[in-house]
Amino acid sequence: MGADGLARLTIDPLVDTMIDTLYWQLGTDPYLSTPQSRFTDIYSHRTEVAPIWGAQDKTFTTSGNWRIYENTRQLMEQGTDPPTVIIERGKKAGLEVFLSMRVNDIHDGVINVDYPQFLSPTKISHPEWLLGPTDNPLYDERLTGLSRYAYNFAIKEVRDYKLAIATEAIEKYDLDGLDWDFCRSLRFFTKGESEKNADLMTELVGNLRRALDAKAARIGRPLLLSVRVPPTFDLAMPFGLDVKSWIEEGLIDILVAGVAHCSSFRVPVEGFVEATQNTSTKVIAQNLGLAWPGRPQSASVIWNEPRLYTDEMCRASASTYWRAGVDGIYLWNNQLIPFAHSLAYSRQPWKELADPEGMSRRNKHYLVDYPWQLEVLKNELGSYTAYPGPLPVNLGSPCDQITVRVDISDDLEVAANASILDEVILRVLIVHLTSQDYVEIFINDQLVDMQTADKHILYNDCWLEFKMKDGFIKQGWNDVRVAVKERNPHVSAPLILYSVEVLVKYLE
Repeated sequence: MGADGLARLTIDPLVDTMIDTLYWQLGTDPYLSTPQSRFTDIYSHRTEVAPIWGAQDKTFTTSGNWRIYENTRQLMEQGTDPPTVIIERGKKAGLEVFLSMRVNDIHDGVINVDYPQFLSPTKISHPEWLLGPTDNPLYDERLTGLSRYAYNFAIKEVRDYKLAIATEAIEKYDLDGLDWDFCRSLRFFTKGESEKNADLMTELVGNLRRALDAKAARIGRPLLLSVRVPPTFDLAMPFGLDVKSWIEEGLIDILVAGVAHCSSFRVPVEGFVEATQNTSTKVIAQNLGLAWPGRPQSASVIWNEPRLYTDEMCRASASTYWRAGVDGIYLWNNQLIPFAHSLAYSRQPWKELADPEGMSRRNKHYLVDYPWQLEVLKNELGSYTAYPGPLPVNLGSPCDQITVRVDISDDLEVAANASILDEVILRVLIVHLTSQDYVEIFINDQLVDMQTADKHILYNDCWLEFKMKDGFIKQGWNDVRVAVKERNPHVSAPLILYSVEVLVKYLE
């Protein structure tokens, strides 16, 4: 492929977008090219500290694995390597380029124990550095002990190893900053030991800060430190991440309010925004990512939705974060969308999400979060690894009710007065809802007229759409309450409130 090919695939798609900073990951994760496993702690850059991809292999299990090795080998023979190419070409394109590291990636947890050769050579050489099996395995036996190959950061040699990889890259490359991604993945200590070891992780972050500052002093320009962590202090601390201290001690420049293992539509970034006021730390919110495996098939059938977040969803999510006071938007796993879905992907969110004013009069699709596989992950890790959204929820019998909140960035009153607002639609999915069930829906304590619902039914899914009257939905947080009054006596399955959505449409 060569330097030109790497730049064409990586840098060219960012030209003529609003993306101003590229995070380039150190470490090779072959994704779809490796059907039998995922690799971690194996690298494709010039390093004398960590194992290099393919250095010990004579043959490769897949053509994709071989291409990673061959492309990297050719670049090195040309006197360069992927990070060098990305930094040089990225800067020519007007981008800042950060090198990024997954702090404790656990993708190799899916490796079959019969094939240990797919593990990082460092992990094979130092099994005593690993966390090992957990006492609460995942439900899926194939993934038992998903984080069993993760590093134990209570061990000094582990911290020294990770720091050595980072400091080597800081010294070797003309980077603009370093990013440490703690969300990939959130296990650093043995169960029950995380919070008491938080000082160890703070010390490690401080060492990164000092390494960046030392080089910055020599080259005469600042080098920034970015971290991606769970989106609240209370979610981060149980993993040994004392983010509040990192801010107070001036250790970090960029704080990415992230989500592990998935995307969330709207996490509560307000705590980070408030804590960083009058500091130099910038708060970046993670926007919607690669795919949405939990989206009901009925949504695709009825509205022809793609199997990923739509432009309107990305726009709505970003707009709420801008209104909450963030300093930027982080596009997570978006680089894989063309290769995982369609090479014809428009990249429209890349072209508009940094312009909150421009998005203010464009269509949006707001969602309420739900927690994906959090219950499964909680079993192993002992704590949630992402912001736990409220949906779905069972409403099994009369008197059951639930209130969820949806954040709206649009000033609907101003838009209506300016005669540019087309319609506002409340869309609710209640699984197993029938004509013999009686439910009530309230928005901000105002009863919605159920007789006006436009129903869409596909098998067990029953979608209700309501055209909202002026004043029902407001800018900011809105309470949506669903209450069960009567149940169909012929259906034993509980009602499931699966999705609550608001669509805002403007006149063209």
